[in-house]
Amino acid sequence: MRNIKKIYIDRVDKNYNLKNSLALGPWCFDGIKGIDEIYNFYKKKHFKIINFNKNLLIKSRKKFYKKNIIFLSEYIKNKNKSKNLNLKVITEFISPWVLVIHDMFYINLRYVRFLKKNFYNKRLLIIKYYKPANLEQNNFFNFYVNTGDLNFFSSFVFFYLKKNKSVKWQFKCKNFEYKKKKEFNILIIFKKIKLFLEKIFFSNIIDVYSMNFYQKLIISRLLKEK
Repeated sequence: MRNIKKIYIDRVDKNYNLKNSLALGPWCFDGIKGIDEIYNFYKKKHFKIINFNKNLLIKSRKKFYKKNIIFLSEYIKNKNKSKNLNLKVITEFISPWVLVIHDMFYINLRYVRFLKKNFYNKRLLIIKYYKPANLEQNNFFNFYVNTGDLNFFSSFVFFYLKKNKSVKWQFKCKNFEYKKKKEFNILIIFKKIKLFLEKIFFSNIIDVYSMNFYQKLIISRLLKEK
């Protein structure tokens, strides 16, 4: 593939070189290079860091929120068949979610626009190293969690580029499995032990969100006395 520039979406491979390749962002070198090397790569223009104008971001958020908040609130109300639920309550509840949705699309589209602006009439091979993530989410909580996931983010970019592709662009997915790094954390072990003990000693109560250990202890003792 002579005279074709390679764009790496999520991770570089052994064929990467600055002469005919471009990494989309610093994450493409994660686990391959150290932080100092990645910074030096940035100075040598191995990848582009897109600067987000704060004022434009705020304006875009306001516009998106105003346009979609009622529509999304009514959708949730109808979907859950909640005729008696006040629309204002739903609006207040989902407001943070609407902003998360906006930011996800806003960031993704900035990278798509960058590539279209600079390479639309050039021959490109757009490479995704990892197998694309499932972009269809069962609920908003899953979507919210996945917004911080590299493979989910890069899959969105890959999808948008394919939808807005130039006739000179080619796409390749290597379909390697994406595995998140497992970091040892003593607090996670402590929490698991705590939950295990709570299930044994507080089996007579139903766990409720934000109920702390001492509240469970008091309620459990009161129920046992009765």
